Amino acid sequence: MTERKSSRKSKASKNNSAATASKSAKGAAGKPSCADSSAAGRLCPRYKGHCHGASAGKDESVKKIPLPAPQPAESMALDQPIEGVFSDMSERLMKIQRDLMMPAFVFERAGIQNTITFFGSAQIKSPEVAAEALESLKKKSEGKKNMSEDFLAKLKKAKMDVKMSRYYADAEELASRIQEWSNILNVSHDDKFYIMTGGGPGIMEAANKGARKAGGKTAGLTILIPDEQRRNDYVSLDAWVNFNYFLMRKFWLLFFAKALVVFPGGTGTFDEFFEVVTLMKTRKTHNYIPTVLFGKEFWSNAVDFDYMVKTGVISSKDLSFFRLEDSPEEAAAYITSELERIYF
Repeated sequence: MTERKSSRKSKASKNNSAATASKSAKGAAGKPSCADSSAAGRLCPRYKGHCHGASAGKDESVKKIPLPAPQPAESMALDQPIEGVFSDMSERLMKIQRDLMMPAFVFERAGIQNTITFFGSAQIKSPEVAAEALESLKKKSEGKKNMSEDFLAKLKKAKMDVKMSRYYADAEELASRIQEWSNILNVSHDDKFYIMTGGGPGIMEAANKGARKAGGKTAGLTILIPDEQRRNDYVSLDAWVNFNYFLMRKFWLLFFAKALVVFPGGTGTFDEFFEVVTLMKTRKTHNYIPTVLFGKEFWSNAVDFDYMVKTGVISSKDLSFFRLEDSPEEAAAYITSELERIYF
């Protein structure tokens, strides 16, 4: 009897010890502690400060934070930032894709693979138009002693328009000379060179006009903007593309460019010129692109390249990426000789 009682006491003691150990492992609250290697224990670091094991015996009011209920796949997709962006940009992306692909088909069909691209202001008038506008203002001022400041400003601008109109005439003559050179090249139709512009008024119109008069097909890449968006009358319709976005328009203005001519212009012209120089500097163009800055007076006053070199923001080597010219004859001779040296 004594042995049996002793045996029962021993078993009860072992059971009590096991229960105590189990209870200790689970913590005073009877739930898994952070020391536990179970899934619940591994989740504890994600809920720092709310782990039941860490709060055992300290704050019984802390409750386990429930996980969010499962969401439908579509709802979860809309919560992702990139999905939201593409949802809003779907129409824009389609337009960009159209701007990227359409010119490839248009120029392939037109047989244009090599271009000399002209940049310049859309505001520069032809000599005839500028002279007519100035003459009209002068007639209005005849016999008037006191003229308003607004009228005097218009008169001053008209005089400047006449002065700047020389660049229209120069762009027309330069494009004509280059086109005549291309016409007589003993190469296949696809290997000839064509004048390309932004397709609008001003310098763009002058360049397209000169090339057309010389018997060439001319390309124009217009863009949808509030103003200056009209296509000039000298762009060949089978070599014309109208763009939605500047980034794709600039891409195609440069894609086939074997030489560039940059006439006086505003922020858009500056943007196009400096981007080309940057691309050549960083070796992002396949070949060196002969580039002419036309109009020494304008460019020497608009940009102080020597001061940029002096201050160290560019190097003297950067100046070799372009050449200043002031006459259509010299500019045409430089461009054609460079193209012959590089491609023939």
